[in-house]
Amino acid sequence: MIFAHGAQKLLGWFGGNGFDGTMGFFTRKMGLPWLVAFLVIIGESLGSLGLIAGFLTRFTAASFIVIMIGAIATVHWPGFFMNWFEQQQREGFEFTGRL
Repeated sequence: MIFAHGAQKLLGWFGGNGFDGTMGFFTRKMGLPWLVAFLVIIGESLGSLGLIAGFLTRFTAASFIVIMIGAIATVHWPGFFMNWFEQQQREGFEFTGRL
């Protein structure tokens, strides 16, 4: 799952924006520092490959925890639960997709 997200961000696979588009979105629209944006892209793409290969697994797993806490804090924070009745702006972090 993380590899697919990383491939979207780094390579533009699976309908993603690629490296330049993702860096632009993270830095201009979300206001993240360029270094944080870069580390998220590299962490999700190369880190997931390292995790699959068994390379630096504890470090990579810890970095994924940090990345997901950042995603919750910046994108999925309105609440825990799914937005069943359209009473909040976006989904909570329990479920981030639409049915």
